[in-house]
Amino acid sequence: MVKRDKQELWNKLKVIASEDIGPANPMMPVIIETLEKQYFDARKRRSDAHRLFLANAVVILVRSRKSRIVDDLLNIVYGQIQHGDKKLPVPDYALDMHTSRGKRKGRSYDHFFSEGTKLSNEVFENPYTKKAKEILIKHGGLMSEFKRKRKVAQDNQSIQEDFVIKEVL
Repeated sequence: MVKRDKQELWNKLKVIASEDIGPANPMMPVIIETLEKQYFDARKRRSDAHRLFLANAVVILVRSRKSRIVDDLLNIVYGQIQHGDKKLPVPDYALDMHTSRGKRKGRSYDHFFSEGTKLSNEVFENPYTKKAKEILIKHGGLMSEFKRKRKVAQDNQSIQEDFVIKEVL
């Protein structure tokens, strides 16, 4: 089998993991990707163990519980969009301060915490929610690490410039 064919085979196995199995076994895509890596690593080492990883992938895909819910949803959503049957509405609760429409509506962290953070099927109580809400409402959103470092650098630059100006005067 040519390398391109091997890669196409693994690509098809990865599609099966999401298209035919999906949430019935939600770790399956990760498992298949791991087996693919092990397969190609073994081939590089010229180890016959590569066949084991391929066989394992096929067996667990065949024996897994199945659900086509992801593929069916994908076909509905993109089918409606592509064929102009329907523009999918964005529910009002999803328009929070992270979206331009939510910003135009003046949505704040209060709305975000009352509507945007609601979860269905939450498995356990989150002991951090109350404190996180207090911090975000008091101080606003958190900066990304990149933006925070840039701000610190700009603040330091400004302090140095102020110091130089005072020294010159």
